[in-house]
Amino acid sequence: MSERTPDYTTYTIKELYEVQTWIDAEHYPDRARALREEIEKRHRVIRETQPQAHRHGRSISRYTIAAFQMSGGLYGSVAAVSAIWRILVVMQERSGRPLLSCLVHLTFGALFAMSLAAGVLLWRDRPLGWLLSKLTQALQVVQFQVPGAGYAFAVGAAILVQVHGGEVGLSARLGNDYRFSAGAGGHGFNLDINTLALVFLSALIELEKAGREPPPPGSS
Repeated sequence: MSERTPDYTTYTIKELYEVQTWIDAEHYPDRARALREEIEKRHRVIRETQPQAHRHGRSISRYTIAAFQMSGGLYGSVAAVSAIWRILVVMQERSGRPLLSCLVHLTFGALFAMSLAAGVLLWRDRPLGWLLSKLTQALQVVQFQVPGAGYAFAVGAAILVQVHGGEVGLSARLGNDYRFSAGAGGHGFNLDINTLALVFLSALIELEKAGREPPPPGSS
């Protein structure tokens, strides 16, 4: 006797996507078909109840974020590996603490690799892609430099509201940035808020809450 197909109409759109990632369509074809039909039904509801311009804007926002994460993540990963190579093999970079420097580059290299994976999965509208993308953006929001410590992480670009020594300013940067420092050194208090990362993070939360849309026709 075959098991009864779950009532997917009671699932949220997020739960439907989660089930889709692990369901065995070969062993449970009826469930897979019912799941696919329910997801398509939700998409039709979105298309019928939201203006075309708004849906188009939402879709562009998602792919824009994914593109930033993929391009910045790829470039950042290569740059971090190159830095480690210079320290350990070529020794072109003189560092008083080579192991600590390698650890910093390795850590940020892993974060850039996460950004790359997040972008690919977000582009393909996978649940893990949404989670990793939110984490990637959250890690970029705050940058700081205080006596004895500093941190910065930016993927692709940054629009910064800067509070440096009591003065407030605004700057924009294109490209990646990462740094971490601990111990003696530095002076004053510098705080940067990456408003671009905040916008991307807010957009991801809003899009996921409203329900994701399928990719454009022709994409897989």
